[in-house]
Order: sequence, then structure tokens, then C-alpha cells
Amino acid sequence: MTAAVVLVPSVASAAPSSTTSSLPVTTSVSYLAQGEVQLADGRTAQVSLGEYASRLFGPRQGSLGVSIAAPCASFPCGAPESGYAELTGAQVDFALNLGRASVSEVPVTLTSSSYGPDGWTRTERQVTASVTFTATGPTVRNAYSSPVCGDGSEGCRSFRLDASRPAAVTVVIDGASSSGSGTLGYGYGLDIGTPQG
Repeated sequence: MTAAVVLVPSVASAAPSSTTSSLPVTTSVSYLAQGEVQLADGRTAQVSLGEYASRLFGPRQGSLGVSIAAPCASFPCGAPESGYAELTGAQVDFALNLGRASVSEVPVTLTSSSYGPDGWTRTERQVTASVTFTATGPTVRNAYSSPVCGDGSEGCRSFRLDASRPAAVTVVIDGASSSGSGTLGYGYGLDIGTPQG
């Protein structure tokens, strides 16, 4: 699982030297939970819940993504319904230890496209979704460094810390509840620009 990343530029002072007195610093912090459930009608719903922290660019932000697809045994398959809702940090609740994450009563517009005699047709429907993730296993952590920045550019000393836990997920769409499995994840990054020349 790859956690979503928000980059927060700032400036950090380095020890005085003959080459530089300060280095640019960029940090990134994110939480991401992903899961899949089977609905009562046999379709599969995939959900993703994220929270992103940024002191520089404003308050905490969140997001909820929902995608619903029917079983498909042969090509061509029907297009899934999918939708995305932007949230405030107050709407999303992630436990710091990745023990739990949830969001309640979020309106999401699901869209899908189909092709017929008259060409492509786009349909929309509004649903209300609630999602709860509960950790079911231990936390696995991974730390590493790289000479490449988080955005892929060179000229950094980059440090990353990732953590994840298996989780049970409950999805409620328009009052109908379904359960499945997923993961809870956390990502932190620190990029320190290296002096040029």
C-alpha cells in the first residue's frame, strides 16, 4: 500500500560551514486506510479513507473514495460506480497508533459510464457512506533513506518511515452494512536538500 503524501516546505537551519548556512527541508505526513467488502447484492465495494496534515497550507484535510463493481466472468465487464468526497480533518478520525479510523454519514456522488446505440451515457447517484476500520494485528514498521526526494527529484537526503496494520472494515452505504478486510497505514517523510556545487 502506498500512502498518500502531502509535501510541506519549510526552512531548517544547519550548522555553519564553508558551503552552506541553511538547507531546504520538506516534510510529509499522511494516514491511509483501504478495504474491500462484498455487498448483499453480490457486488464488491472498495473504500479508501485518508487524512493529511499540513501546518503551512492550512488545516488537516481528509478524503473518502468509494468504488462499487459487479462480478465479471468475461470481457467486456460493466463499468464500476465510483466517487470521491473531500473532507475536513474534523470529519476523519485516525488513531495515532493505527488502532482505528472512521468517518460517518458522508454524501458521495457515484458516477458510471456505459456505451449503447446512442454512444456513451453517464449516470450519477447520491449515496451516504460511513466507514470504520479496526486494527486486527500488529504494526509493521519500515524506515529507509534515499538520495532522491519524495517527488522523485535528485539533490536530497530523504528519510521515510512507514507503518501498517491489518484491519477489519465495516462499510455502511444508505443504511446497508457490509464487512470485510483491509489495512491501516501511516507515512512520514523528511527531505533535506543537499548543497549544490
